[in-house]
This record gives sequence, structure tokens and C-alpha cells, in this order.
Amino acid sequence: MATTTASGKAPKKTGRSAPPGLDAPVFADLSPRLAIVRIACDTGNANTKVAVEITLVFPQNGSITEQSLASQEFFVPSYLFESPSPSISVHQTPGNTAFEIVSSGAADSEAVAGVWATGDAAFASGGESDSIFIGKNGEFKAKYALQMVGGIVLSVLPQSVNRVAVFAGTSAHKRNLADAIGTQLKGEHLFRRLATHSSREVFSPECRMTIAPMFIPESFGGALGGYLDHPDEIGTKAYIALDLGGGTSQAMKGKEGLVLGDAFSGRLIIPSVNGNKLIQTFANSEAVGNALGAGRAMGAQSFSGIRDALYEAQQSEQVVYAGEDLTALWKEHVESAVKRLALELQEFENEFGLANAPIVGFGGTWLHLHFTEAAQMQFSYGVDEGGKPRTRVFIADDPLFSNCRSNLATVEEEFAEEIEQQLEDFKSELQELGKAE
Repeated sequence: MATTTASGKAPKKTGRSAPPGLDAPVFADLSPRLAIVRIACDTGNANTKVAVEITLVFPQNGSITEQSLASQEFFVPSYLFESPSPSISVHQTPGNTAFEIVSSGAADSEAVAGVWATGDAAFASGGESDSIFIGKNGEFKAKYALQMVGGIVLSVLPQSVNRVAVFAGTSAHKRNLADAIGTQLKGEHLFRRLATHSSREVFSPECRMTIAPMFIPESFGGALGGYLDHPDEIGTKAYIALDLGGGTSQAMKGKEGLVLGDAFSGRLIIPSVNGNKLIQTFANSEAVGNALGAGRAMGAQSFSGIRDALYEAQQSEQVVYAGEDLTALWKEHVESAVKRLALELQEFENEFGLANAPIVGFGGTWLHLHFTEAAQMQFSYGVDEGGKPRTRVFIADDPLFSNCRSNLATVEEEFAEEIEQQLEDFKSELQELGKAE
């Protein structure tokens, strides 16, 4: 399939020159080296959460070596940057890298061809004005799916790997969005690395990647993960799976780790209580304005500053912004938001008979200072023998990664036969090539 770069010119053949901006890596005539990558991505409105496991297969000393790398969980800012030239200097870390898509089996192969950077590397290259924020909407999540997933995979692979079989689980909130993402991911794609982990390691400039995607309804993984973290408290009751993310919040009904009803349409979208809305309304509130003084709590700067203060508050348990302690005001703000949340849930609870049902909570908003405490108090019924509220709210052990962690387990299960077949086929190929006995 003929492809072009973003400039409209045919891509140049790659040689053995070092990636731009880096010390020359060690090149070698590499035997085929395969990586089996199981990955789940939860693309949020601010960051893409990732859970990944990698198995390497390669010839060594006349035999076939199979090596499992340590599993990784990390988040990467949901940014891309399309570079006008291959001369792009990047410090590679998980989720942050640079590469060229030389050819692709994607439905829109011309749109994906070109030089790209992901995550922090993208924002450092393009800034706010020239980088692409893929968390902007569903259309962007589909259009740039290959660049984001491919870049994330390359960023965590050993740089000597020249073949990759990727089994990817991606969350989608609409069926048509899942289909659109699939047409961009599925198939075989040829990447050229433009960043390395270390110049002292053997380096393969090109990497052939085959992706088999599957789609999991958004919030399904968290509904399962949160339940498994609290099976004794929830038991066999139907429960509300409450996903409070940075930009999207929604409720679904679940039972024993499964979503009841249609996972795409049988949900309640909650517009007023999500992480970004919580911060924005606080930053622009009259109470904060009075505490800081005229002009000190307005605009984007206050949003980012208070967001950073809330991140620090996870450790210090104090919200300090512009030298002022806003902790008490923040608690009042959160308690008010949780009361609104309770009101928005009432109709959903009544419709499905869930008025006193347990609530399984996950999503980044639960990490904000005082939010879980306020929710557990709001959704409570009396107190126990120790005087603590008997709450309906049970939070996933890791609310930020609950979705993608559970989705990765689903990928493992659903693709088990395909993964085993990939391993066996590659081992047979090595033996035919005389690379291993």
C-alpha cells in the first residue's frame, strides 16, 4: 500500500543513522526478535491510563528464550505532535517517545503517515498551540488511535525488538467510536524509531507491529475491578458503578462484576460532578476570590495552579494556592458537589430499584482530598458500633487505574489462544531459519 508523509512526499528509506538528537546507538544485524504485548488503554480527558505486559521471544545460544518483562502501569498526557521533519529530539520515557509511521494497514493510512511524538514529548515539541490534544473528543480518540497506541508500545519496548504482536483493549463510550478506533488500529504497521532508551543497547531502527484490537465499554473494567476489591461488603447485590473521571462522569448498574443491561446506553451521564468541573468551579468561586483578593482566582492560570495544589494535597492534606490555605473552603466545595451528585443519582436509583444499593467508586475524582470521605458520609445509613458511618460507598483499591487494569485481564482472557499461536508460529520460524534448535 503506497503511503505519503504529512508533506505529501513519499517517505524516505531508512538507513542506519542515529535517531536525531541522540548519541549513536549500537547497531547490529539482528535476528528476529518478537514482543507479545498485552495492553489496555483508558483514554481520559487529561491523561491516557495504560496497563501493559510484555513477553519477549528471541534466539539465544542456539535455543529459544522466552522472557516476561515486569508489568507496568502509568499515565501519559493525551497529546500528540506531528513534526514537519524527522529531526526531533526526545528523551524517551514510558508513554513519551518519537517515531515515524512508514506504512500502515490503517483505514486512513495517509492520515497516519508522518513523524510523531507522544505525551510529554509531544507537548514539549508543540506546546499548547501546535500539539494535538486527543482527549478533546471521541473523533480525535479514533483519528489518532494508532499514533497514540503505537507510540505507547514503542516507548516501553526494548529497542532491539523488530517485530511486535499487540493485543490491545481500548475503552469506548459509543459503539460507533469503537468501530472507528478499530479501523485505525487493526492490521500491520511499519514504524521507524526516532528515540532510544540507551545508546549502549543494540538498536533496531524499524519495527513491524501487528495490532489486534478489542473494545470494552467505558467504565466496564472499573465496575469489575471495584467489585473484586470489595466482594464481601457487596456480595451478590446489584450495585451502582460510579465512574467519576476528570472530564466524564457516569453511573452504570452492575452485579457480581458484570454490567447489567446495555453497557453503552444503559447509563447515566453526570455532567456537573467530574474532576475538571470540580476544580474549575472552585477556582472561579466567590469564596476563593475573596480569600485570595481581586484578580487572583480567575482564568486558566488559577485552574492549573489549584489543580497542582490538589495534587500536592494528596500528600500534605492541605490545599495551598498563592500562599493561602484553602483547605476549609475546598471541603465545603466538595461537600456541596457530593450533595448535587446524590440528587442527580436519585432518579437513576429509583428507576432501577437501587435506592439503598452499594456504590462502587472509581475514576480520578475519588483521589481528590476529602472527596471519598464526603461521599461515604453522604451515602450512609446510621453508624456502626464504633461510631463510624455505615456507608454504601466502596472505592476501588486503585481508582485511577481500575478501568485499564481490569481491561488488561480481559485482553489476556479473550486473546489467550491467539497469543499462544503467535508464540508457537514465531518459534517455528526461528527453527526454520536455523536461529535455534
